[in-house]
Order: sequence, then structure tokens, then C-alpha cells
Amino acid sequence: MSADNQAASAADLVAAMRNASGPDLIELGRRLADQLDREKSLRDNEIDELRRNAQRLERAVADLTASTSSIDLLQRACRALADICSADRVIASGIDSDTAAPVAAYSADAGNEIPSAYALRPGSAESRVVVPASAPTIGQPVDELRHLFPDGCTIMAAAVDGIPVVLIHISGKPAAAQHDSATLLIEMLGGCLQRLGLTARRARQLDLLRSSGIARENHNEAPAAAEPGPATPPWAERLTERESEVLRLILTGSSNTAIATELVITVDTVKSHVKRILRKLGATNRSELIARHSTAGLTHRPIAPPSR
Repeated sequence: MSADNQAASAADLVAAMRNASGPDLIELGRRLADQLDREKSLRDNEIDELRRNAQRLERAVADLTASTSSIDLLQRACRALADICSADRVIASGIDSDTAAPVAAYSADAGNEIPSAYALRPGSAESRVVVPASAPTIGQPVDELRHLFPDGCTIMAAAVDGIPVVLIHISGKPAAAQHDSATLLIEMLGGCLQRLGLTARRARQLDLLRSSGIARENHNEAPAAAEPGPATPPWAERLTERESEVLRLILTGSSNTAIATELVITVDTVKSHVKRILRKLGATNRSELIARHSTAGLTHRPIAPPSR
């Protein structure tokens, strides 16, 4: 019999058996039994793989929902995506207009290298992925990341309110079931980023209410003990709610990229807020701003106005 007949499907063998007799019919029957066993084994393997993927996705979902900050969330997402896709390396980058800054990574080897920021050049795979509602891309990354993904990678984007905010690079090309699980996890990642942003905002609002005494009046409860916050100079313009959020993060030493990731806004937006904060509080740079507030917090005295 020919090689084509040897590779015949179960349906082909059944059709051939209708016109066979004697030894040929017996041989076709034997081959049909073998083919049915092979097809059953393949189906069982596919079912087992789907079950394993579902278990990986379930673990990943539980891990992501337990995260307490945006950076922690992205680090957990990198580990989870590597597990789901059997990938050696995953990098998550915050998107800011026409650039992306890696902020979290997973690597199967000894170190998790965080590369420097790179431009989203027109025509690059990354620039195509960050278009809203775009499909994942499989291919070569930008030059700055190519040494980390010599065999190519899968590039996906996580979105908040339909706007891509995080770029994900996953080494290799995942199988169909792995790709589907990764897509679901990245959709959930966008929701978690939005949730963390809202949670942080509510916590800061409640902190402001408590410090002003409004929360005590509304809830009739004893005030929580808290360290005195930075004094606000009497000559300063009032900060907006978002500017206050940015100021609090500046005083912790957070970079513009870290602030953007925490508040789910672009780095350009953070820079604009920082400029307005410096102007309103009369500081020439971040270091002076931090120094003034640190001094005010230690002495509990108002900050002296800048010289005119």
C-alpha cells in the first residue's frame, strides 16, 4: 500500500473497507483500530493540556488579584504569563505616548534584566500592537530588546478603558491554547490596573477626609493615629486632588514612570503635574520640594515662602 494510504484517516479507512474483502478487509480493519487509538490518544492529550492550561490560568488569576501595587501586579503577571506560555522570558513595559519603559520582567535564568526605555518607532511590531483594539503580533521586537528575544517573541498589550497602557513581550510563539489563556490573562491585567488605580485614589481621598476631620463627623468614629503630613505653606496655591496624589508619591521618592504606573496615567501627564506642583509650592526642583516637606514634617512648622 502507498504512503498516502498509510496516513489515511479513520474516515478514509472506513470508506475503503466498504469495497474491500478478504485479506485487504482484515488489514484495513487492523489499521482502522490503530488509527482510532492514535486519534483517541491525541484527543486525550489535548484535553489534558487544556486542563493544565485552565489550572495555570486559575492560579494566575488568584495571584494577580492578590497584588497590592501596580509594580507588584506587573511582576506577578510576567511570572504567570511565563508559566502559561512555557516561555523563558517575559517583559512588561509602561506605555507613554511614543515610548515604552520596561518596569517588570521574568527570566528563567539567574537574573531578570530590566532593559532601558525604547521608542515605539513607526512600522515596528510594538507600534502596531499599541493601537487600540489591535491583535497580538508575533515576530522580532525593537532593536533594544532583540538580544533578549533572539528567536522572536509574541507582543501583546494590556488596556485600561480601551487605551493600551502596558506592552508585554513573551519569548517564542505560544500554542493556540496557551495564546488564548494569555489573552484572557492580559485582559484581566488591564482590569486589575484600573482597580488598583481606583483603590489608591479612594485610599488617598479617605486619608484627606480623615486629616480634615470630615470622616469623623460622618462616621462618628475615633480618628486613626497618623504621623503628621507635610505642612502646606500658607502662600501656596491649592493643589488639585490629582496633584496631591502625585505629590505624595514624589515625597516617597517615586520616579515619573513609577508614578504613571501607579496612577495609570502617562509619564507626560505626570511631568505636567510635577511642573504645576513645583510652581504652586514655589520649589525649583524635586529635590528642593522633598527637602522642604521633610523639614516641615520634622519641625511641624510651615515652609518659608520662596524669595521673590
